[in-house]
Amino acid sequence: METLKHTAQLGQQLAEKEYEYAQLKFFYQVTSISASVVKKSIIAFLAMIALLFLSLAAAFGLGDALDSTVLGFLWIGIGYVAIIGVALLLRKKIEKYVIQKMADKYF
Repeated sequence: METLKHTAQLGQQLAEKEYEYAQLKFFYQVTSISASVVKKSIIAFLAMIALLFLSLAAAFGLGDALDSTVLGFLWIGIGYVAIIGVALLLRKKIEKYVIQKMADKYF
């Protein structure tokens, strides 16, 4: 009878430890994802600012070369529309790549 009680106590202790482990794992995953989102958001914001300034410089430079600032901005805009078009055509591959990378990182 004592062995049965001892086994039951060990089983309860194991269940409690498993629960604590699950909580710690959940906390780690949530904080890891949160930190990753914040880090990538900051990088994306800074990249967008850099892209804005580079685009303005390219548009003005191309405008000087074409003797028309409007044409410079127009060609840069057309370039971005082309990039968006390619991204739309490849969106399934991009989604699959992103999902695979996230699955590899978090599971």
